[in-house]
Amino acid sequence: MSDPYQNPYESPQIGEARRSLISAESPTSIAQLEARIENLERQLAENWFLGSWLKRAFAVLGYFIVAYLMIALGFYGIFTLVGLVLIAMKG
Repeated sequence: MSDPYQNPYESPQIGEARRSLISAESPTSIAQLEARIENLERQLAENWFLGSWLKRAFAVLGYFIVAYLMIALGFYGIFTLVGLVLIAMKG
């Protein structure tokens, strides 16, 4: 395995395409990639869920409450239907 880009689990066509992309990188494409990475990092920093720990705690609490309500309303609906069916069968 003298070739550092050779992977025994991928087809040779994919390996050749990747090898040509790696060798064709220019300073302008690297600068564009760095700009994209910087933009993504800025967007992550502005994300409220990844901000301070207090915001994350309230976000997790909010998701917990919403999930609990969805599950509880589902069970209440099922129990209501079962109750109505039992009342209809009895009466």
